[in-house]
Amino acid sequence: MTSKPGWTVPLEDGLVMRGATPGDADRLSDYNAEMHMEPDEYPGPAFWIGEWTRDLLTKPHPRMKLDDVIIVEDSASGQIVSSTVYFDQVWSYCGIPVPVGRPEIVSTHPDFRNRGLVRKQFELLHRWGDERGHLVQGITGIPYYYRQFGYEMALEMPHPRTAAVSQLPKWKPGESPTVQLRLAKRSDMPDILRFQSGAQKRALFTPDLTSEDLEYQLFDRDPRSATHQEPWIIGDSGGQPVGYVAIKSIFPLEIAHVFALEFADRGMFRAYTEPFLKSLRQVLIDLPEEDEKPLQKITVELHEGNPATGFLGDSFHARGRIYAWYVRTPELPKLLMLTAPKIEERLAGSDFDGLTGEKLIGFYRSGLRMKFEGGRLAGVAEERMPDRSEAAANFPDLTFLQMLFGRKTFGDLTAMFVDAYASKEEDVRLMDTLFPVQHSEMMFALS
Repeated sequence: MTSKPGWTVPLEDGLVMRGATPGDADRLSDYNAEMHMEPDEYPGPAFWIGEWTRDLLTKPHPRMKLDDVIIVEDSASGQIVSSTVYFDQVWSYCGIPVPVGRPEIVSTHPDFRNRGLVRKQFELLHRWGDERGHLVQGITGIPYYYRQFGYEMALEMPHPRTAAVSQLPKWKPGESPTVQLRLAKRSDMPDILRFQSGAQKRALFTPDLTSEDLEYQLFDRDPRSATHQEPWIIGDSGGQPVGYVAIKSIFPLEIAHVFALEFADRGMFRAYTEPFLKSLRQVLIDLPEEDEKPLQKITVELHEGNPATGFLGDSFHARGRIYAWYVRTPELPKLLMLTAPKIEERLAGSDFDGLTGEKLIGFYRSGLRMKFEGGRLAGVAEERMPDRSEAAANFPDLTFLQMLFGRKTFGDLTAMFVDAYASKEEDVRLMDTLFPVQHSEMMFALS
């Protein structure tokens, strides 16, 4: 059904769930712009969501097809009442490819809410995920909502840091800039891929980007799309490329965002971050067109694991609270076995080098039995109603995913949840050895 163009599923009350067609581009774009309005940011439809939608329905995309766009409509009036998009992705877990599904742009018209329409769509896309071998699904979204579909907020997002453009450091009169910024071209893709590889090397999870993926994200989107980033090459005083930055500036919101900032090697972050900010200041001042208001603020959305965060200076201040991705793991044993090489690497040379035996991780109504042989993860099996007195560690509900996805230590979880615990200090140390806190770089998972 879902593999053929034009699939349709009848629902109750005269509603129909179907795959999108090219003819839906304008209607769905207008609908999504209306449904994602943010009055505190902009007094009108969220055109940036509308243009993102239009791109998805009118341009080839490396990670989705039209049948991956779900529309629910009233068959009598033709009104769109709910919609969702699903992307096929691959994320890297410390260099190990993991197949992932990405729901996005989820909404229901206010007159049709509380009828289970999003649940029906998620049941379908989770079935797609099973068919496609997705071991993780991930989505960013409103608080609590996706927990009802089996998701846990387990993958930390960057804590945004904001500064006024006028507060950025600037070149002094007569000072020769040591950093030059120029708009990137498609011919710069080899350098951009090389710079971006640094993020993958230091991350727990990060999108496993092909050249086609990254080129699409940087060069093939409408400039007004929510997911458009404008790539700039960072050059040294002679113009030689040493790094790149991805900037999103949506007018008339008067704010720019930096979502990627990478240099050729780690030592360059200290040497080039402040000079980069000086040149960036002038770029942001010059960026607006004649009919656009000047940019007032710049927000840097980089994880603590990005070395640049330590060299931004005192002008940037963290705002808001740290948020997180929702993740779902439909086949947790398969995911753990896939990541076994990294788990075994962590055991090697630790206090648990050569670990042999079984360790039960309990989730109260279910659990995982991990079998180790000489430091090798030999198997992982699900266990129904485990004996919590036998478990090396116990976790309520889906909280284990916060440790698996590098967001919290076992100690963090035991402090947050009184029913998260281990009976032995040895097992506390084992949990932190197997699943240490580590930042992820997820910007280019937005699709």
